[in-house]
Parts: sequence; C-alpha cells; structure tokens
Amino acid sequence: MSTIGQLLVLFVVVTVGGRDFYGILGIQRGASPKEIRSAYRKLAVKWHPDHNKEEGAKEQFQEISQAYEILSDKTKRQRYDAYGEDGLNDNAGGGGGFGDIFERAFGRFGGFRDATRTENQGPDLVIPLKVTLRDLYVGKSFTVHRSKWARQAGGTPRECHCKRSNTIHIQFGGSGIQTMSSGCDECRNLWPKERQHSALFVTIERGMMNGDQIVFEGEADAVGDDVPGNLIFSIVQDDSYPNWQRNGEDLHIHIHITLREALLGFERALVHIDGHHVDLVSNKIIQPEEMVGYPGEGMPIRDTPSERGTLWVTYHVNFPTELTADQRAAIATSFHS
Repeated sequence: MSTIGQLLVLFVVVTVGGRDFYGILGIQRGASPKEIRSAYRKLAVKWHPDHNKEEGAKEQFQEISQAYEILSDKTKRQRYDAYGEDGLNDNAGGGGGFGDIFERAFGRFGGFRDATRTENQGPDLVIPLKVTLRDLYVGKSFTVHRSKWARQAGGTPRECHCKRSNTIHIQFGGSGIQTMSSGCDECRNLWPKERQHSALFVTIERGMMNGDQIVFEGEADAVGDDVPGNLIFSIVQDDSYPNWQRNGEDLHIHIHITLREALLGFERALVHIDGHHVDLVSNKIIQPEEMVGYPGEGMPIRDTPSERGTLWVTYHVNFPTELTADQRAAIATSFHS
C-alpha cells in the first residue's frame, strides 16, 4: 500500500471512531500516565476559563478535559484504544465533571520530584494542608492567592562577597499565603527581588492520604542567588468524621443493632460520607462484634478513582438488660439445650 493509502487508512481509523483524544492533548498514543497528566496540566492552565477570556476557551477546556478523563482512566483508555470514542458508549462522561477531572490532574501537579534538582535550588516551603475525610473521598479544588519574592524580571545579580543568608517568615491563613524575607543587602550575587502575585490551583485528589504532597515547582520564595525551591502542601486529615476510620483504601465504621436484628436479620440504609446510601441487609445471624465487608464502598483508589476499596462494618449487638417472664418462657421454648 502506498504512503498516501496508509495515511488515508489511519485517517479513517481515527475519525470513524470519534475524536482523537491523543491529538487533542498533543501526545503520542503510547504516552505514559505521567506524560498524559503533564500535557493536560499545561493545556488546562492555558485554556481555563477563569484566566482565559478568549472566545471558545471554555469549549476548548471542556474538550481537553474530556480527553484527559478518558486517557487517565486505565479501563476507559483500553476501550478507547480498541474501539475509538464510539466504543465508550455513555461512559465517556461518567466521571465527576470537568472540575473533578481538573482535580485529578492537578492533585498530581507536583507528585514527582525533579530528578535534575541541583544544590543551587533554594529551600522548599512546606505547608500543612488540613482536610476532611470527605475531601479525600470526593475530592476538592480551590484557588490560593500567592504573594512571593521572585527574581526581578530582566534583573542581573550584583557582585559582592558577603555570604550571609536571608530569613523567611511564613504567614498562612484562609486562602492566602505570604512570606517575607529579611537579611543582608550585600549577599553574594544576590539577584534583585520583586513581589509577584499569582493564583495557584490547589487540588485534593480523590483517594489521597495523610502525608501525600501537592507540589508546585519553583513557587517558593527566591532566597539569595538560589533558584526558588518548591511550594509543597502536605495533606493532614482532621478528625471531623470521628465515626469513620480509614485504613488505606478501606473504610471502617461501627453500627449498633438489636438482639432481634442480630437473630432475625435486618435492612438498614447507611448514609455514606458523601451522602449516598449504602444498603445494609442481613438474612443470617450476626455475632457480636462481627465485621462484614461491603466491596466498592471504601475509599477511591487514587490512580483509578472509578474503583474503590471495601467498607467494613463492625456490628455491635445490644443485649437487653432484663427480660419479662413471658420473654424468658419464649426463649426457653425456642432454644432447647
């Protein structure tokens, strides 16, 4: 087959099955998950309607978000690679919307440390980010308005021989971060500094855990003549959901039931962290402190948020504190030892 013929076949394969999601993100079909995230992240920043007021920016952002939703999900990507967009049926938009897609990508904004980091890079700025268990279950994104010291645009370092270092004082509250630098004005090769203000998209990715980090490369303050370090948000889960415990991808909760329910069975609706109901149904005898698992009702799995761990329910049986004579007789009749 001629080269032109091969190109026509390729064109038909791509277009008959729907849009070319790889082309939309500007990546090769064999791109790794990291390359997919990186490509989407750059395009999302460029086309996000909060910052890009050009006509068609919103539609462009939606299209790249749809492409990322498919290619970032292992199962959907395999289906798309095999059958094209038409093979996705109604599942292409089955995620949590464009905001949720944006969260999944930007939760990874700094998930990989720069392997080329040199000793000339300044210190990182690490800030604890307190979140709820619900934030980690459903995901969350917000904007932090950042004010920092940065190298002056077009500036050049001045020559001197002092090597005294600057001191950084951090102020963090609400949705704002501000750092102030003070120290020697004659440090070696000290670049002239200026205040820069920016808005950072901070995303709590579904399935993140205590200690996970959201890293913005080069967003720390410029100190001395070093290249600015990274701004790092470190996830800290609070105790606002005391009845729920997390163990990796699994969730645990304790439920009290009556002796009658333990012996004869029951049907209950448990309100989950995000408000949806989980049907708790038993048609067998439940032993005191028995733990029952409900697969698919645990925490989202971070790399595949469409999948979830197991919800484990520990049942506590409430025994009566006293029995009437008739109840004693009924029990004695029912249970022969």
